[in-house]
Amino acid sequence: MKWLVLLNTFWAVAALTFDWPKITTLPSWAIIFIVVCPLYPILLWLVWFTLDRQRSTEAREALLTKGVFPYLLALAALPSAVYGVVAVYFYPIQMIFNGFNWLGVLSIAWIWVYSAQGWWLLKHFTPHLNALRFSAVFLTVSLLVQLFTQTFAYLDIASIPQSVWVIEIIGAIFITKLIVSEYFIKVTQSS
Repeated sequence: MKWLVLLNTFWAVAALTFDWPKITTLPSWAIIFIVVCPLYPILLWLVWFTLDRQRSTEAREALLTKGVFPYLLALAALPSAVYGVVAVYFYPIQMIFNGFNWLGVLSIAWIWVYSAQGWWLLKHFTPHLNALRFSAVFLTVSLLVQLFTQTFAYLDIASIPQSVWVIEIIGAIFITKLIVSEYFIKVTQSS
């Protein structure tokens, strides 16, 4: 787990460095909802760091039922997983309207690194349902803020027709609902 802590440290610092000029142009109230690439590596760093400090499996499992950790886990894992799926269709659509660019391809790979961690965490740890609902609401609000501010993680989407962008956001919200529904079924079947 230490290498994941180091990886996410690097990922967060690199994202903040690369994205800082754009971040400073965002409305302050929207930053937490729009700044995707630095936010999720920071949250994943906190999850891996916390899990690494718990040496036994029992101690790690106990984390899932107390304090803020279940919410941290859900907030790090669910949006990371969803953004990995969304990146697969967002960046190609953006390139259809703006032309091919390697930055879009690298962005997909970048997002997949933290998305894979989100999927792994969702598979191996089941956050309690309220934490997952909280995360789903946060992600939905984040996607809606991105829609109404016409940004996707502060990328300019003005060249993408509004109807296409709305369909992309609806797709992301639908993916979120599917994941939360799957976990709801998993939790209710195990109890």
